[in-house]
Amino acid sequence: MAASAIVHIGDGHFTPGPRNTERYRALDQIIDECIGLPGLGAWAWPGDIFDARSATEDRNALDARFSRMASVAPVVIGAGNHDAKDDLKGFGNLGAAHPIYVVDEAPQVLRIRLA
Repeated sequence: MAASAIVHIGDGHFTPGPRNTERYRALDQIIDECIGLPGLGAWAWPGDIFDARSATEDRNALDARFSRMASVAPVVIGAGNHDAKDDLKGFGNLGAAHPIYVVDEAPQVLRIRLA
């Protein structure tokens, strides 16, 4: 069985403002470089996607990126201390080739089939 890589991303702190362009540029660079990794098994983002309550434009921008990531491997998103309650739930409803798991309530144990 081939080894699987897990790409770990964290602390995006997306929030409207002048630095968001840089944040998205950095995220896009990570996705572009990792999406073709041999043995990519999953993406993990354990929190702080947003810096507080999310803005519509940020949710839409991340919808596209999470969908792209999930086109090649499952995505696991955890709520961080800067993510507002219930702010991440919608990402779990995006349709893609692989599931997007959102852990934003009590601790959970997930069984994930790696890509």
